[in-house]
Amino acid sequence: MLYSCFLVTIPLFVAGSIEIGICMPWFNLNIVGKLILPGLLGSSAWSAVIAVVVGGVIGSIIGLIKRKLRYTVLPAIAGCFLGTMLICMMPILSTPGIVGGGAYGGIVILMIAVYTLPVGAIGGAIAGSVVGLSLSQARQRKLGLRLFVLTYGIMALVIYTSVTFHCIRPNQTPMYCAEAGFQP
Repeated sequence: MLYSCFLVTIPLFVAGSIEIGICMPWFNLNIVGKLILPGLLGSSAWSAVIAVVVGGVIGSIIGLIKRKLRYTVLPAIAGCFLGTMLICMMPILSTPGIVGGGAYGGIVILMIAVYTLPVGAIGGAIAGSVVGLSLSQARQRKLGLRLFVLTYGIMALVIYTSVTFHCIRPNQTPMYCAEAGFQP
């Protein structure tokens, strides 16, 4: 496996700075296969269920107010899906060790979801409805495809880097890092 090593300089306010050398693998397929793909598939399923319910209701309300129901419901569902993925699911998946972490991991997941789910779902649905009212159908499809690719790309990158940076230093979760393919 190829490794990339770099030097991190941490400035100290009191006296000088500390230099730390970090070596990590360039690309670890174990992280992608065992953590990222299952995490993205599971969060996509939960986000889709939430988006159909919340996005459908908010899109219908905005559509009835604007008297353009058919232009707001599907964009609201898509916006709710993207908002839920980025604002709610990404912090849950990018915190190493809480997914599959037992009862205490479930408590942390619940606390994160309670605070971030309403913001992501409602904000995404409102943004999707506004986009649905303001853009043409062709521009909506192009923007939607770009946003889906960008959302999944950002999530995969954030999950990969958080797991990698968590597991390259001595830590308290050796079983999690061994599952990700790192040697304890």
